[in-house]
Amino acid sequence: MELLSDLAQGLPLSPAGFSLSVHNAAAGLFSIARHDRASHSALAAGHGGVEHAVIEACGLLADGAPSVLLVVYDGVLPEVFHAFQDCQEQPFAWAWLMQPASGNAADTISLSWGNSDTQDVAATSTELQPGGLEVLAFYLRGDRELLHTVDSRRWRWERHA
Repeated sequence: MELLSDLAQGLPLSPAGFSLSVHNAAAGLFSIARHDRASHSALAAGHGGVEHAVIEACGLLADGAPSVLLVVYDGVLPEVFHAFQDCQEQPFAWAWLMQPASGNAADTISLSWGNSDTQDVAATSTELQPGGLEVLAFYLRGDRELLHTVDSRRWRWERHA
């Protein structure tokens, strides 16, 4: 927000301020701290962000990566954007170490998607928790299925035991 305010006032932008303002800053700083030259991706896909991140991770696994560390996090919106808040915002972070599924379908989770009928789309509510926390709760509770509707897409998480 400082950068946008400075820009609106015609002030010069701070390179130090910019370095942490981009959505891939956390992954970049983590890799620098670890002296890790492995590739990383940063996605900003709204309420379907976890699903899109899993698709990206599965693509990396299909290309031969032995494992992928999937890190999901979100922070609170700056005050100036509170009017646009559409769920119960709260900072959170979690990670999964993903590996290719073995030949045995037990203990795996599948993700599928399709278009959702307009009747299926849940009304936007500030009572809803962020999608990243819905998926984490599904995983930790050991639920068999989670249906997550985002815009006109219905995501289906399914646990195979």
